[in-house]
Amino acid sequence: MNKIKQILSKDKTKVILMCFITSLLFLTLLSKNSFLYGFNDWEDANAFFTLGKSLFSGKIIYKDIFEQKGPFLYFIYGIGYLISNFNFLGVFFLEIIFSTVFLYYIYKIINLYLDSKYGFIIIPIFTMLLYSSSAFRQGGSCEEFTFPFLAITIYNLLNFIKKDDIKYSTVYITGILAGLIFLMKYTLLGINFAFMAYLFFALLRRKQVKKAFISAFIYIGGMLTAFLPWLIYFLCTNSLYSFYDVYIYTNLFAYTKTSVSIIDKILNCFICCYKNLKDIGIHILILIGLSLLTILFNKEKRHDKLAIICLFVFTVLFVYIGGIYFKYYGFPVLLFILFLLIFIFKTLSKKVNFNGKLFIPIFIISLIASYYISGNTKFIGKDKNEYAVYKFKDIIMQEENPTLLNYGWLDCGFYTVTGIVPNTKYFERQNFEYKNFPENMDEQNKYIENKDIDFVVTAIRSDKDYPVTKYLDINYNKVMEFKVDYNYAIETFALYKLKK
Repeated sequence: MNKIKQILSKDKTKVILMCFITSLLFLTLLSKNSFLYGFNDWEDANAFFTLGKSLFSGKIIYKDIFEQKGPFLYFIYGIGYLISNFNFLGVFFLEIIFSTVFLYYIYKIINLYLDSKYGFIIIPIFTMLLYSSSAFRQGGSCEEFTFPFLAITIYNLLNFIKKDDIKYSTVYITGILAGLIFLMKYTLLGINFAFMAYLFFALLRRKQVKKAFISAFIYIGGMLTAFLPWLIYFLCTNSLYSFYDVYIYTNLFAYTKTSVSIIDKILNCFICCYKNLKDIGIHILILIGLSLLTILFNKEKRHDKLAIICLFVFTVLFVYIGGIYFKYYGFPVLLFILFLLIFIFKTLSKKVNFNGKLFIPIFIISLIASYYISGNTKFIGKDKNEYAVYKFKDIIMQEENPTLLNYGWLDCGFYTVTGIVPNTKYFERQNFEYKNFPENMDEQNKYIENKDIDFVVTAIRSDKDYPVTKYLDINYNKVMEFKVDYNYAIETFALYKLKK
């Protein structure tokens, strides 16, 4: 009863409401899942949506349908699909919930170093820098949905350092969060690894050997707790090996660029991180650089600085260990800009008396700045008829129970708008080089040769690194081409229909 009263306390309610409003308005403006946008044409979001839809439509993920992210991410998107079947409004609703929890724990981290009023000032600025960056992509990334779990983990570690103690229940919950991240994208486990490693050695240093080992086992127990429902699912569907083969083995070996020594791999991680941040924007690179300097040279306790550096280093090592990067890989690295903002306002607070009423003007300025910084906002209000997915949908849905193949390309959203559940395992072409994983395109070519699908959608490009089957023109008629500004590039899509 006391906990309920605490949750409903005036101050806590005010903070939660602030985090919710911030999430709602910034995501409405910046996420292409929101109702302001005609469609989110980012391939990753559409692939996750297709897997979530397939999961809740009776398909066995990894066994019946191939995609290489974790099952809990597909579960999240499946919930979004149940809320809204043919678009991303359900996913947008979940984005707001996850972001609210994330910002609430960011506020709690700020509170460890500054008075509560500074959380209201820093949150809008931090949200603007994070969500308006090109690392945010178009909304709904796997990284974005892990942010609440990462923020809670960071808070639990820094709170342990401040209070010089931690409960076993906190360790167990943090372990569950690590398990959930493992079930989404295990290269994002750097912060979770740093949490347990730092906690373990900190307890050993204090000669609390028993607590160190008990905490480690409890943490692993939390991870196993998160995995248990999925273990039951995979055992019941006889797909445990498929899960390992796709999610673990294929991810480890189909993406990795080269086989080099561990020292070279570690150095390459930081080189990739530098290149990635520079690609996101030079201002982001400068901000991260300044963040690291303030962490190293500010007057916080030595243990605080060591913990934050450990969090950063292991984040970089885990994210970039494969030796490649896409823009959104840098998204979790941007979390460390928070410590630069904390340092700035802690320094200024010694000379200026900030008032909590600054929240509204700072919020408005940050929201306006987001509109001009983000690359997404130019698509606000774009008519649905300007998207190939809706043009092709009108033709595809004239058939009764049509089947569809997204050929030679990542999921472009045609499954999303038509509501079609793929009848093929390789429903899209993954982001693998053909030589690393030829099975993907070889199987897609067989589907076309065997006339397994009614409609084929593909992008007309000359830079294909895979063999295009001659049976596409033999077995199918091209019924439409459509040129569109797709995912920040001009692409021409073609729709083929099976010859009767």
